[in-house]
Amino acid sequence: LVQVLLSSEHAVENGFCFVMDAEGIGWNNFSLDAERIYMSLFTSLPVRLTRIVTLNPSLLMRAMMNLMWPFIGTKMRERMVLRTSEQLGEGLHPDQHP
Repeated sequence: LVQVLLSSEHAVENGFCFVMDAEGIGWNNFSLDAERIYMSLFTSLPVRLTRIVTLNPSLLMRAMMNLMWPFIGTKMRERMVLRTSEQLGEGLHPDQHP
């Protein structure tokens, strides 16, 4: 991922949009270690993260987001969105999705 982002002039200049399909994510496949890796990756990349789109979030994921929401900075809250697959293109710049 890092090599692809750094080799893309568009991503370096304009940032990138991270899209994650969360369908089926729950306690049985949740990993705190994986979460730590994702967070360290996003905070250490020399490329700007413009949007984080979570597709098909489970009830558990939506509940966790609601609990964390007050503790997330305003800038990050503006970048995070929860969508269904049908809503993928909503609120994204045409350059941010295929």
